[in-house]
Amino acid sequence: MKRDAARIAPSLFLMALTLFASITPYWSPARATGANLIRADWAAVLAAKQAPVRASTFGTAYAEQFIRLSLSTQPVELQSVSAVGPAGEACSWTTAFLGPEMLSQARSGELPALKVEALTAVRAQAHLIVGTLAGPTGASAVVGLYHATRDTDGTRYFHIVPIGQAAPSLIAFSRR
Repeated sequence: MKRDAARIAPSLFLMALTLFASITPYWSPARATGANLIRADWAAVLAAKQAPVRASTFGTAYAEQFIRLSLSTQPVELQSVSAVGPAGEACSWTTAFLGPEMLSQARSGELPALKVEALTAVRAQAHLIVGTLAGPTGASAVVGLYHATRDTDGTRYFHIVPIGQAAPSLIAFSRR
């Protein structure tokens, strides 16, 4: 069943706005004195936003650690796929919403030319994704970044980077 993107887009926009609203006050020009500090700030914000997801799906195993999940196959809306946690734990991912490809949306100046070239070389794709992650200790509604790449030998890799928790009502709304 095909989703009506116009129906879901306002909800996703408001959710993303709410999710990222706390990032702006955290980072300020006074704190960011160099590229490494800016990266450290963004990594700290992402780790903090991931904390509720880590706690509900993996317990205390990854208290302050950034996580990324590997999927067995490409995610499809309203279907579950098996996943592997950071240390090889068995998980599952059920997709409620898979957004359009974001990499192709990059306009001139948004990414350095070398970065676009490198991403194109591995045939990378990136999408906003919303769904439910079920891990060893529980489940969590998640907003994340789904990315896929194809190696030079043709092998495809599928990953989800959780950005933060999604409201369970957003998951329910997406499945209507």
